[in-house]
Amino acid sequence: NFNIISIKIKYKDLFLYVNNFFMYNKISKGDFKMKVNVNKDACIGCGACVSICEDVFEFDDEGMSKVIKEEVPSDLESDVKEAVESCPTAAIEEK
Repeated sequence: NFNIISIKIKYKDLFLYVNNFFMYNKISKGDFKMKVNVNKDACIGCGACVSICEDVFEFDDEGMSKVIKEEVPSDLESDVKEAVESCPTAAIEEK
């Protein structure tokens, strides 16, 4: 029974170490950039995303939102996440 507990603790420590390693690399190296796409079938052209983050979203010729920066710069990720959450039809998809 002691060995099972010991293995679980070591597994948890390994998981935390690996998870922290990847989170560190994501933040410092930029290997895992956020990517977004607008589902044209779901978009109603309300402009919420454009008003929240005009550096990533704009209107196309039909008045619907489109992505102008598929790979989101790290300094705009919080704005894009707000746009994703604010979309009334959930048309913005994270890749």
